[in-house]
Amino acid sequence: MEIPIFFLKKKKKKKIYRKNKLPTGNILNELLKDYCIASPTYIVRKKALKDMSHNFNNSYHIIGDFDLNTRLASKWKIECIQSPVAYVRVHGQNESLLKRQREIDELKIWYDEMKNNPAFSNKSNLNQVLLMTAYLEIMKSILDNKFKKSFSMIMQYPFSLKKIKLVIALLLPNFILRKIKNY
Repeated sequence: MEIPIFFLKKKKKKKIYRKNKLPTGNILNELLKDYCIASPTYIVRKKALKDMSHNFNNSYHIIGDFDLNTRLASKWKIECIQSPVAYVRVHGQNESLLKRQREIDELKIWYDEMKNNPAFSNKSNLNQVLLMTAYLEIMKSILDNKFKKSFSMIMQYPFSLKKIKLVIALLLPNFILRKIKNY
């Protein structure tokens, strides 16, 4: 697991994705709280892949890497390089940005499967996946101009910095929010 550098296409500007030290060792709980592995930055031992019941789950189009890496982290120790090793280009046509509803649906399915998995169910941060899903769902609702639904969902969201961000997003004009929509 390494730190990627994101290349923002419109601004032609490089930005380091994560400046904090990345976790190493048994990091499943940390990944559930803050998934910090970018697709082009990981290498997996063949032995680890052979140990898995299945590699990529074909039903996950958007969260396939998340699923694979969390399952690997549930059985293996993870090491990482603490300096940037890759560029990720962020632009308006990134599939994960265009298909937010699919990502939300896949995360809900993944959570329902993993809450019964002994390797995941005892992790304190498993519920963070539900919070992340709720956050994405609320942001999508805000971007879809569903004010009442968004407001109701925000009221149910636990108090945190993300809740404050959601309130601000709800109050911002949509054209401004769309410019900064890489949430």
